[in-house]
Amino acid sequence: MDALWDKCLNEIKKEIKPQLFKTMFKDLKLVSVDSKTLKIKAKDRIVKEYLEKNYLPLIKEIASKEFGKYLEVKILLPEEVHKPLQLELNLFKAQEKREEIESNLNPKYTFENFVVGASNQFAHAAAIAVAENPGRAYNPLFIYGGVGLGKTHLMQAIGNFIKNTTPSKTVVYVTTESFMNDLIDALRNDKMVRFREKYRTVDILLIDDIQLIGGKDRTQIEFFHTFNALYDAGKQVVLTSDRPPKDIPMLTERLRSRFEWGLIADIQPPDFETRIAILRRKAEAEGIDIDDNVLKLIATIIKSNIRQLEGALIKLKAKANLEGRPIDEDLVRSMFSIDSSVKVENPSRSDVPIDEIKRLVCEKFGVEIEQIEGSSRKKRIALARQVAMYLSRKFSNRSFSRIASAFNRDDHTTVIHAVNRIENIRKKDREIDQIVRELESQLGVKGSEQLLTKDKR
Repeated sequence: MDALWDKCLNEIKKEIKPQLFKTMFKDLKLVSVDSKTLKIKAKDRIVKEYLEKNYLPLIKEIASKEFGKYLEVKILLPEEVHKPLQLELNLFKAQEKREEIESNLNPKYTFENFVVGASNQFAHAAAIAVAENPGRAYNPLFIYGGVGLGKTHLMQAIGNFIKNTTPSKTVVYVTTESFMNDLIDALRNDKMVRFREKYRTVDILLIDDIQLIGGKDRTQIEFFHTFNALYDAGKQVVLTSDRPPKDIPMLTERLRSRFEWGLIADIQPPDFETRIAILRRKAEAEGIDIDDNVLKLIATIIKSNIRQLEGALIKLKAKANLEGRPIDEDLVRSMFSIDSSVKVENPSRSDVPIDEIKRLVCEKFGVEIEQIEGSSRKKRIALARQVAMYLSRKFSNRSFSRIASAFNRDDHTTVIHAVNRIENIRKKDREIDQIVRELESQLGVKGSEQLLTKDKR
């Protein structure tokens, strides 16, 4: 605020004679500013009354312009300025900072709903490390990869994690294009002080598509100084790009070297298993009941990026609803104009019979199969039932509806609820998580046996 008031004085100085400025304006001090009123202190009553009579409109005009809002101006004497007014100023500064700086984060981007696979495992681990120790783990974190592979998701997951766990920290997500537009606006309207306060006082700065800065000389200069200010203050910087720093054209060497100071992590297109996992999670989120064989066909057809995978599933849902058809392989082939010669990729996970899953789960929990197929709500039986449903979804190729039927349930949402509940329990209860891990290990062996049996046939 003091810097803005200094700018006001400089503008006033241009409008009046030097001697008058020295006598009446030079010693004016900023006391406070809120949403409506600017309070300044004059050295004595003579100056106060002279300014109120002759120059109040000029002060109002210039102050309103520099502070970016219409302001009334109140001139105070030294004896009228008390400590509470300074407290008011400090409180306003903090409030103004919170109001001016929007995080721009999308709350749907979290670590919990990010599907991890071999193609993104390293970037995911790095993002979690940064979220847990901002400014200390890897600074900057530079994530690069093709379009629609989850870079923005990971970046915003970092921001949402920090914002939720440490609300006092200021997190800002911005695209490079928005950063450049803010800079252009600040230059045109003489608001560089405000621009720098916005970007250099945050705790975590997340900038998307930084490759667009290439060839933008003025933007590179400003970002260089912004980066230095944040880095020197121990603040975290996270950048995403469609290519590594060394391949960004027309990027200054000093920026390139700074981008390489921390950790560079790449994200590759998802492999087949990860594509299926992404589709399965999207289907669950959208309430789409779909067989794994159909998901595998989609994953076979679309190999490029996550955005296209998820978009295809939504289009299939819409097409099925409009035409009154089930979402099956025929619908997928029709929508993508794919003939029957296109075969589904062979997944590494085979189809384990649900009866086998039930048997193993019941042995582990010490309950009977009839009990988990029944309606008992006893805690141990209910937990075993939900674990069996969860593992059936993971190790069999059955839809939610078919799994529900296998447990004598009419509503497939019962299975969706079970899957979500077990996923949440595993995060909090180590004992249950260990039990499920042991069952997963057993079922993995069973799956391999099943695959060998099919191959022999």
